[in-house]
Amino acid sequence: MKIGKVVLLAWFGLAASPSLGQDWEVSPELWEQPRSGAAVRAQAPLRQCIEAYLAQPGARILIHHADSEESLLQAEELRAWLIALAVEAAQVGLVSDLKPNRNLNVELISPVSRKSHNGQEDRK
Repeated sequence: MKIGKVVLLAWFGLAASPSLGQDWEVSPELWEQPRSGAAVRAQAPLRQCIEAYLAQPGARILIHHADSEESLLQAEELRAWLIALAVEAAQVGLVSDLKPNRNLNVELISPVSRKSHNGQEDRK
């Protein structure tokens, strides 16, 4: 684990290892105030998602948004904040699959481990 991730895990106050395959709704209040790293971290769902991501190497985050310009802009801004808060850019995707007027949703996707024919993890 990189030293930066260790510091961030402590900074976010990671407690027990969170389960994967979770999703969290982003509060509309996030968009009603000036955004900063502290404002994003203050949102419990986003803090939980980032903690879960940092605890699971290879995990991915999907940001689900509605098919509207405003929702897409919010999703892109949230993606940028997640990257600023230690999430690797390549591990954050956007998905336009929510109904109109729905809040953004972030989903943690567990990495798929490859198994060899004898049941041992493939380290390729």
